[in-house]
Formats: sequence, structure tokens, C-alpha cells
Amino acid sequence: SRMPEFINHINNAGAIENILIVDDDPHIIETYSSMLDLLGYRTDQYTSPLDALDSMGNNGYDLLISDYDMPGMNGFELISSVCDRQPGTPVILISGSARFPSGVFSSELKNCMISFMNKPVTMIDLTRALEVTEFFYRISLFNCGQESPAK
Repeated sequence: SRMPEFINHINNAGAIENILIVDDDPHIIETYSSMLDLLGYRTDQYTSPLDALDSMGNNGYDLLISDYDMPGMNGFELISSVCDRQPGTPVILISGSARFPSGVFSSELKNCMISFMNKPVTMIDLTRALEVTEFFYRISLFNCGQESPAK
């Protein structure tokens, strides 16, 4: 079977290391940051989506974790901008409401791979989302024959 060889290729394709967290609630940012720190990731945190976008020019992020409902610019608008600037960036979009607006599934987001989660987010939820996201991220890098954006 060629599956173990394929898995080795995937595991060597690149990894998610640098994560951008955006949420207008500093307590939630601190919670996510602490969880991700325990899991061995590096994070930058912003309460302002516009500040987060500004930071992208200086930093290569492997993953965006964003709240959906934020003042000034919602998570949908943020990830649309991120996907334009850095196509292929994986995104975990988190909402405090039970349903995401239908616009979130718009074709504007075809440049990014997006996972959806509802609050409250537990350590187990976040770990599972990261495992799935990382697997597909590595497959996409392997298929494209490229390094991760941050490298």
C-alpha cells in the first residue's frame, strides 16, 4: 500500500505554526491564545480586524482564527480580505450565534479553506478543528508543491 508513503509526504509538506487570532473580546482572545500556547502554536492577537489586516503585511500567518460578529468589520469581511491578500490561508470562523449568515458560504471565499465553529469553544473543539485544518492545509501545500505562506 502507498498510503504510509503519502502520509509521510503530507507530514513533511509544511505545518501550521503562526496563528492570527481576531476577536473584539479580549477575554476570548486570551482564552484562545492560552489554549494555542499549550498546543505549541505561536499567536498574534488583535481586537480590531483592521489592525489585524495591517499586521498581515509584516507577518506570514498559517491560519486565521476569527470571531464572526465584530464591530466595524465582521468576520466574513475580514476573511474575504485575508483570502484576497493571502490565498489558500486556512480560516476557523467562530460565531456566538447558532447559525452563520448565508453570506458566509459565498463564492467570494473560494480562495480559502474555512472551518466553522460555534461558541463556547472548548480545548477539545479547538484541538479537533486544528487537526482537521492542519491535515487539509498540508494536503493543499503538497498538491500545490509549495511551502507554507509564512516560510
